[in-house]
Amino acid sequence: MTDPAFDSGVPLLWTCSPGGAVCSIQTLAVADDGGTVVAGTYCGQPGLWAEQAESRPPMPVVQSVYCLNGDGGVRWRDAVTGWTGVCSVAVSGNGRFVAAGGEYQEEAPQGFVRAYDADSGAVLLKHRTVRRVNQVALSRDGLWLVAAAERVEVFCRVLDTDGFSKVGDYAPDERAGAVINAVGLADDGTTIVWQAADGRVGVLSNSGGMLVPLKEFDLPDGESFRVLAVATDGGQFVVGSSAGWVRCFETSAFLRTGQPIWARRVAEGEQVAALAIAEPMGQVVVAVQAGEGGTVQRWAGESDGTVATRAERRLAGSPQNLIWHGASESIVAVEGGGGAVASWPVNEATTAGGQTGWRRELPESGSSALAVAREAGVLVMDVGGGAVACFSN
Repeated sequence: MTDPAFDSGVPLLWTCSPGGAVCSIQTLAVADDGGTVVAGTYCGQPGLWAEQAESRPPMPVVQSVYCLNGDGGVRWRDAVTGWTGVCSVAVSGNGRFVAAGGEYQEEAPQGFVRAYDADSGAVLLKHRTVRRVNQVALSRDGLWLVAAAERVEVFCRVLDTDGFSKVGDYAPDERAGAVINAVGLADDGTTIVWQAADGRVGVLSNSGGMLVPLKEFDLPDGESFRVLAVATDGGQFVVGSSAGWVRCFETSAFLRTGQPIWARRVAEGEQVAALAIAEPMGQVVVAVQAGEGGTVQRWAGESDGTVATRAERRLAGSPQNLIWHGASESIVAVEGGGGAVASWPVNEATTAGGQTGWRRELPESGSSALAVAREAGVLVMDVGGGAVACFSN
C-alpha cells in the first residue's frame, strides 16, 4: 500500500509500520532481489528512557526483529527484551537467512547474535557476547555469519541442519578501547575487514573457519574511526576518521605494504559523515558534512598519487547516510536528519543545473537507516514514526 503523506510523484512502492508508532526502526537490510526485507527496532515511548535512566535494573522493553515480504507484509517477528535493542540486521544475498545483533539489559553478558530461517522465522542460532554486538554480516550464500562485539566472532551454517555453530573468533591484542565497532564480509566469506574503537583496522582470512590475521593499520594519534565501507568482493575498503581523513585500501596492496593506496582530507570545518564504494569502478563516494548542509563527492585515485573529485552534488541538508546502488548505478543519500532522500546517477558530474535523479521530502525524520537490493531497482529506508518505506530506484 502507499501512504497519502507522500507526494503522489514519489516512486514509492509500499510502506509498513511493523512495530507501531512507539517502536522506531534502527537498522535495515534487504535481499539482492528485494523479496526479503529485515528491520530491527528500538522503542521510544515518551518518558520511558528518562525513567529507565534513573533506576537499575531498567524497565523491560521489547525490541524486535521483523522480516517483511517484498510487498511490505510482515512475514514473522522475533521479540527481544533489551536495553539498547537491535543494533544491526543482515540478510544473505540469496534471501534465505537472516542475522541480528544487539544488546540485552543485563550487566553481562550483554550482547546477542541470532540467526533465522528467512522463510519461517525459525531460530537457527542464539549466542551471547560480553559486549554489545555492534554489527552483523552474512556471506551472500548465508554460509558464514560474522559479528562485531568485544572480538570478531565467526559462525558457520551446519549444512545438514541449517543451524549455525561458532567456529572461531579473533581479538586484537589487549588495548584500551579494543572493542570491534564494525565488520565487513566478502561475498564468499573468505575475507573479513574489522574496525576497532581504539583506532585500528585489520584484515582476516577465513579458511573454513580458521581465522588468520593478515595485516593491521593504526590511525595516527588523535584520530578515531568514524565509518567503514567494504567492497562486496573484499578487494577494497575505505575508512573515514574523526579528523576528516579518508583512506582507501586495496586489500592485496595493503597486505604487502600495510598502507592505504591513497589518503585525502576534507576541507577544514568539514566532517566525513558516510562512505560508499562505487563498484566496479572502485571509486569512493564521500558524504561531507559542513554545518547544517553538505555535499556528496565521488573521489578517485590518480596514477600520480593525487586524488581527484570526479563529481559533486550539493545537498539541501546535512548528509546522514549514503549507499551505492549497483542495480541502478546510482548514489542514494539520506539528508537533514532523515528528513529527505535523494537518488542520482553515479556518473553525474554537475553541481548546479541539469541535475537528474529524484529527491523527496519525508513525512517525518527517521533514523537514516537505509538499504538497497543489489539486483533489483528498489531501496528501503526508515521514514520515521516506526515506518519502513520501499522506493523504486
